Amino acid sequence: IIKTVANAPKNPAKLTQSDFLNYTPAKRKPVCATYRTYVICGAPPSTGGGIVTLQALKILEKTNLSGLKPDSPEAIHIITEAMKLAYADRDRYLGDANFLPYDQTALLDPAYITQRAKLINPKTSMGMAKAGVPAALKRYATVDYRQFEPVSTSQISVVDRYGNAVSLTQSIENTFGSRLFVGGFLLNNELTDFAFAPVVDGKKVANRVAVGKRPRSSMSPTLVFDKGGKLLYVLGSPGGARITPYVIKTLVSLLDWNMPLDQALSSGHYLNRNADTEVEQGRVDGAVIEALRRRGHTVVESVQTSGLNVIALKDGAITGATDPRREGKAMGE
Repeated sequence: IIKTVANAPKNPAKLTQSDFLNYTPAKRKPVCATYRTYVICGAPPSTGGGIVTLQALKILEKTNLSGLKPDSPEAIHIITEAMKLAYADRDRYLGDANFLPYDQTALLDPAYITQRAKLINPKTSMGMAKAGVPAALKRYATVDYRQFEPVSTSQISVVDRYGNAVSLTQSIENTFGSRLFVGGFLLNNELTDFAFAPVVDGKKVANRVAVGKRPRSSMSPTLVFDKGGKLLYVLGSPGGARITPYVIKTLVSLLDWNMPLDQALSSGHYLNRNADTEVEQGRVDGAVIEALRRRGHTVVESVQTSGLNVIALKDGAITGATDPRREGKAMGE
């Protein structure tokens, strides 16, 4: 690895044996929150996936989504507005917890969630959302910053016969990572997951690069339990910067609308990362798109390459399903 990186045809760099010897994996507690009658747990920072998923869901908890028709303009409007609010906070506050002086779970504070949810008008888009200021974070000067996140990620969901479960999302960042191949595997280019500008308007960016720091990502491996602690769902997805919205929409489909697994994974995607409202080309009805535009959404149709997989544990049975958009298979013994 050291030799390959040093001799890279583009952007050669230095790695040393001490870089490897001094590296240790970080063990961190998952972030968990209730959602209606469920407990949902996701990965903690440095990925933004867990907190963004939970914040969007906690905002949506203020709305009776089960009373709205799935994939209707009313439902899509509310869900994408909640995504905007969560992404605005993501771009300002989230990053490697070892390098930030505040607790990022302040974004899940009930009073703050109530405050954010009130910003959603059920009839009209808010446009671009602004980051809020949770009470616990008022003393910290931060600045908004979003970065480009390429797509080269894999997701595996596993449950064994003993009830142990894993949702694993892994990434090498861009397609083929850094294009450097060593001993049978590709080296990543995850440095591009850091903010390219460390300081904006005189304020430090939460996701700026630093020695020993882990970059922010969108990876969103998720476990869902009932309030008694029984595991109900294991899920996650690849998909670059769209991973978290894919997971949010799938959770709403499963938990609020009780969709069968295959329908929850194959239905048309829609999302908003605090910019345009993106709908999946050919899978969202044109009348729905026009209704969203009348609500003030700037709607863009695009190809969306999710790769969701879900395992459900219900009524003594374990069932799995995979996203039809990518390669993947549900298997069991």
